[in-house]
Amino acid sequence: MLFYLVAYLIVLIPSIVLEIPELGYLAIVLAILLAIPTISLSIRRLHDVDKSAWFLLVSVIPFGSLYLLYLYAKAGTPGDNRYGSAATAA
Repeated sequence: MLFYLVAYLIVLIPSIVLEIPELGYLAIVLAILLAIPTISLSIRRLHDVDKSAWFLLVSVIPFGSLYLLYLYAKAGTPGDNRYGSAATAA
């Protein structure tokens, strides 16, 4: 998610400073293009900690994003889980 935010700000800040409204449209396109890989990586990380992809909906409730952040930082399930074998360190 941090990469998503930084990429969005890289386009949005010059749009505001240079007063070029077309860069705002580029930021919207960038946000849409980055949404799919971001969601995909979030789902893979949730599966690493043996949680369903439905846990992404936790971010809708207040402070739910903090719980997701905890799950993303948590160590993965040792060994196999219901979503497959354990991820290996690269």
